[in-house]
Amino acid sequence: MWKKRFPLMNEAGTADAGGSGGGDPGAGGSAVNDQPAGGDAAPASTTPPAAAAPAAQPSNLLKQGVEEPTPTEFIPEKYRVTKDDGTLDIEASARKLAEAHGSLEKRLGSGDAPPKAHTDYVITPPEDMKDLDFSDDAEMQGFLSEAHKAGFSQKQIDVALASYFKMAPLLAGAGAEATAEAAETALKQVWTTDADFKRNAGLAHVATAAAAEKAGISMDQAYAELGNNPTFLRLMAALGPEFQEDSTPGAASFKAVTEDDIRTMEMSDAYRDPKHKDHERVSATVKKFYDRRYGTEAAA
Repeated sequence: MWKKRFPLMNEAGTADAGGSGGGDPGAGGSAVNDQPAGGDAAPASTTPPAAAAPAAQPSNLLKQGVEEPTPTEFIPEKYRVTKDDGTLDIEASARKLAEAHGSLEKRLGSGDAPPKAHTDYVITPPEDMKDLDFSDDAEMQGFLSEAHKAGFSQKQIDVALASYFKMAPLLAGAGAEATAEAAETALKQVWTTDADFKRNAGLAHVATAAAAEKAGISMDQAYAELGNNPTFLRLMAALGPEFQEDSTPGAASFKAVTEDDIRTMEMSDAYRDPKHKDHERVSATVKKFYDRRYGTEAAA
């Protein structure tokens, strides 16, 4: 086998002047790898010199015109459409995203934003409720707070409250009727006859009026909060005979009348003497006491 050999740089030159024993090129001897005199021949290098690092290239304006890949992060995964080659179809994806946004906008309406706080909602009650102050109403403020958390706009609040103001009186009336019916059913188990029921209801009213007057409570408040409470009505009916209307000028509307008072009246001349000036008034007081306590029906 032939072995490739790399010639030395002085292959074509003359032999070293100070050497001896070197071959004469003219005599057919080869100067390749001739050894210098007085020493071993240096081995020939078989590795080419390392190439120098290329110089840094200046920025290329033409390359700046290359379009960067379109980012896809702005398109959610479920709206992305790919082409046959697997690349993103930007136009089809954008159209799908726009169609979805349009459908959502139709469902949400105009997209009005809620106010900064639930106290910023404007409440427009109907004419017959304009005197009511809803800013201090705990239930109304609670509703507005929950509506604000749910993102209600002012228009949505207007629709909800319009329905509320329309239905509230109907619901309250139905609730009151149901409560009154339940109370009457319970009381008729105790006041079994119509006459007994009517008499005790009257006694309860008299006692309640006297107690409300003493406590400074209006009867409207008593009607609203206690009027259909069976236990309260029975208590007031039991106290009713102890009160009677007082017609004395400047006196309270009601005063307590005990059974001892009635006994005293019955022993008085005003009760015994039909010609006495106070006979009619005293007799009426005694009769009303017994009517309230025992009723007006004749014993069977």
